[in-house]
Amino acid sequence: MPPPLSLMVVIEYCVYSLILMRIEAFLVFASTRASLALLRISDMYLDINKPIFYLFTDASVNPKNNIGYGAYIFINRDQLQSSTQMHHVKTKKFENTSSTKLELETLLWALGEIDSADYKIIIYTDCQNIIGLNDRRARLENNNYMSNTNKLIKNHELYKEFYRMSDILDCEFVKVKGHKKKEKKDEIDRIFTLVDKASRTALRSALF
Repeated sequence: MPPPLSLMVVIEYCVYSLILMRIEAFLVFASTRASLALLRISDMYLDINKPIFYLFTDASVNPKNNIGYGAYIFINRDQLQSSTQMHHVKTKKFENTSSTKLELETLLWALGEIDSADYKIIIYTDCQNIIGLNDRRARLENNNYMSNTNKLIKNHELYKEFYRMSDILDCEFVKVKGHKKKEKKDEIDRIFTLVDKASRTALRSALF
């Protein structure tokens, strides 16, 4: 015996409602996935089209009086291939410093001077301490920048500022091997030599 007509109507209505709910859920899911895909594509587009600049930093210090000079060059891709990089070298005097401290001070000074938030920055340095800072971050922060003897480590304020700037800037660090023979130097080495010489020349001029 078939079910009463009213019961069939109720059943059909429930089935219809269930189908509608599933369709709506699918449309929401599909819309969300499409939006995320568009965001990813947009991010990729921005990354691809982000201007790339190159930052070269070096420093020279006199350990007897703890005075040093930092130098940097900040240039774009076209300037990388030109012969005018020397005109872009900037130097600054630092006091009460050391070799490791001065390398950090110089980098932070350079990043603070340039309008770098909208750029992808390739940073060239010969300082192994700077190159290794990102790998040391978790341990330093977990230990609250304290040493094994429960004392604040040297340069902890500079490390904190380095990590703060690393979080807001799009930076990539490249280690430059210093003091190569002239015949083995490439374009990057040649430009790095400019900041190396600029910092040493500025320090010598200040001492004599």
